[in-house]
Amino acid sequence: ESKVDFDPKQTALLEMHASELPSLPGGPLTPGSSVRITNYEPNRIRYETSATTATILVASEIFYPGWKANVDGIPARILLTDYLLRGVYLPAGAHTIELRYTATAARNGSFISIISIAIVGVLFFASRKKDKPV
Repeated sequence: ESKVDFDPKQTALLEMHASELPSLPGGPLTPGSSVRITNYEPNRIRYETSATTATILVASEIFYPGWKANVDGIPARILLTDYLLRGVYLPAGAHTIELRYTATAARNGSFISIISIAIVGVLFFASRKKDKPV
């Protein structure tokens, strides 16, 4: 059975056990609620929000392991929202939210790449010195 008045702009589907659901007032956001992206990088996104009631920030970004959230500098849980998006519970008020990708595999891969480039550079310059006539 479908619900005719379902509005995906006003409704977030959270994939979690009912006992874990945050306390929300329900209904549409109050007028004056706002969200603004203040910084967007591949591994970090920062938002500034304001709402008079508790709400869920739904980021139009794919939910993927390794992303961490902070609300006003305090770690927060990222919620699987609308089957594939990232959501963060926000209490009423103004907040700064930062989503950061911190997967260990990505950090290790970057470290290995930097070391590999350094080794290739050393080998390149060492081989050039051997080729110079004395």
